Amino acid sequence: MKKLLKTLLIIAIFSTTLIYASSFSIMFNNDVFLDHDQFYTNGARFMYTEDNDDWFLVDANWWLFNDLFCNTNKSRSWAISLAQHMYTPSDISVPEFMPDDRPYGGWLYVGYTFMARDNKEMDTLEIDVGVTGPPSLSEQTQKWVHKVLGCQEPMGWDHQVKAYPGLDLVYEKRYRFRADDCFDYLPYYGGSLGNVFTYGQIGNMIRLGYNLPDDFGTWRMEPTLRACRGLFNDFSIYGFADISGRYVARNLLLEGERLDGPCTIEKRELIGEIDYGIGMNCGILEITYGVNNPTKEFYGQKDYNRYGGINLSINW
Repeated sequence: MKKLLKTLLIIAIFSTTLIYASSFSIMFNNDVFLDHDQFYTNGARFMYTEDNDDWFLVDANWWLFNDLFCNTNKSRSWAISLAQHMYTPSDISVPEFMPDDRPYGGWLYVGYTFMARDNKEMDTLEIDVGVTGPPSLSEQTQKWVHKVLGCQEPMGWDHQVKAYPGLDLVYEKRYRFRADDCFDYLPYYGGSLGNVFTYGQIGNMIRLGYNLPDDFGTWRMEPTLRACRGLFNDFSIYGFADISGRYVARNLLLEGERLDGPCTIEKRELIGEIDYGIGMNCGILEITYGVNNPTKEFYGQKDYNRYGGINLSINW
């Protein structure tokens, strides 16, 4: 069992989230890539995708967003996923509660995603259902990983955000403007409505490289969508940069009541983010590495929450 868990951890470190005809994929984010262990400290997402018009468990003809997702000129996909997000304060060696720092928190959920795209635009709708607090198993996951890697044991999980059932509805619209196969510009907007994350977002991505893949860019995992890519592709290599802004109306992992008391920090409503990285596609395989640089999320936050992700996907 221990060998199996270690194997899964190694796979997670070399993983990504992509959408092709069919795929099984993993996205892994962690601040250890940048020598940190704080705030949004880890995220892992396992996803299975089918690229066809028969949506799993849903009759597309009666879906509410008929014009977006049932347009016969667009190709459609669905995906189902399991994900876990993990949050800690800036110093995990302190067992006492730190009232001016981010609380420990975990978010474990199942996501069901609908996608429709053509060559110029893509609509994505995702429904996330899950739980925060001890049932998210974030405490056990972080302690086990730190034990395996020989890192500092996190000491303050007794002060984590308590258990809440979670339900989020997330939508995003992306456009693509391409110059040959070496440059494209991908503006987008969207948002989330739910009791875990409620926000509105706009952003712009550019990519420059050789033989860019037929997709709509590289996707963040936290807290926005992490869904569709493109079609099978010949060899390609590229760099990307993304600038986005977000208005946050609710972030349960910052504002929720803890196991031992109420919330003691105030979130920032306006957040910006700059991301950059590189990617390489070899047909059914793609590997990417990205660095995420969000601005401060709560008042009194002393450090920035920078984190990275290294990703691999196998598609068929």
